[in-house]
Amino acid sequence: MDDVNQHTKAENNRHEEIPEYTHRLETYNAVLKSANRKLSAELQNVYGSRSWKLTVPLRFAASCIRKILNRKGTFSFLAPVSVWPPEVKALEKKWAPDKQSLPSTMACGVFMHIFYVELAEEMLALFGHLPSNSRLHISTDSEEKREKLLSLCVRRGINHRTEVRICPNSGWDMAPFFIGFADKILRYPLILRLHSKRSEQLPEKVGVSWRHMLFSSLCGSKARVNAIMRAFADDPQLGMICPPTVAYYINNIHFGGNFERMRKLLAPHGIAIHENTPIDFPVGAMFWCRPQTLAPWLNENFAYQDFENTGADKRDGSLAHALERLLLFGCGIAGYHWARVPE
Repeated sequence: MDDVNQHTKAENNRHEEIPEYTHRLETYNAVLKSANRKLSAELQNVYGSRSWKLTVPLRFAASCIRKILNRKGTFSFLAPVSVWPPEVKALEKKWAPDKQSLPSTMACGVFMHIFYVELAEEMLALFGHLPSNSRLHISTDSEEKREKLLSLCVRRGINHRTEVRICPNSGWDMAPFFIGFADKILRYPLILRLHSKRSEQLPEKVGVSWRHMLFSSLCGSKARVNAIMRAFADDPQLGMICPPTVAYYINNIHFGGNFERMRKLLAPHGIAIHENTPIDFPVGAMFWCRPQTLAPWLNENFAYQDFENTGADKRDGSLAHALERLLLFGCGIAGYHWARVPE
């Protein structure tokens, strides 16, 4: 009987201690939440600080050095990358080209916006690196330019695979793409997008060098084109391939003046961003992709009046620049990962 009483007394003591334990847990939880809020605030202050932004190149260089030192085996043609926020985080993906693989026969649509017709010869030469079943779609802004472009295509013997459309000179190169060829983009399993980039806000040598790098990294030779197309053929989940980001623009991988437009366009997809959200995008707006990665923005059914007129005063804070920064978000929304061609 004494044993029973002692057991009952012990049980009663335990029950009496439960509120105390609960209070301790609640207090501890409150302390943790407070500490978490404090750390989050401090972290955001760090990300927004001048010193953090100024040391971006140093951290990038250190990362590159670590990758080089740790690299083993076959050289990876496509570097592993990610896009933020976590809701659309792309899967890290490495791909090394098989030198013995046969050329891909996947149908391909090439979309070029050629405002500066003096660059047309250079760009049309790149089309010669694509498979013979590829088709070329060119946008420009006047009938005079259209006639000249068609003449150049005839001279190269590709006029039967080319169409040239006249589009208003608004939205830089993005409106002619998303509106001017909205009826064509989704018809292909794979597309390449280029434009006649002059970068007049940069020193001339920097701008020319950047354009040559963008072109050559994406389609500078038949071997490069074949390797990229094989990557898509071999990996159904690969949605987009971007060119390298030049050092000159490393510090410009951010929202700029486009945050509010991006926030509104992402909200219907359940993606919330804040002003310190780290992002990435194909700087220069040239890339290879499966058209489905562009569907979230094509489905917006933009009109030309939604875009600002192209001009030196609209180099940021426009719908065109917001869409450039949304390209990898679209890739994630469509359920694909992406990769970048290393320098």
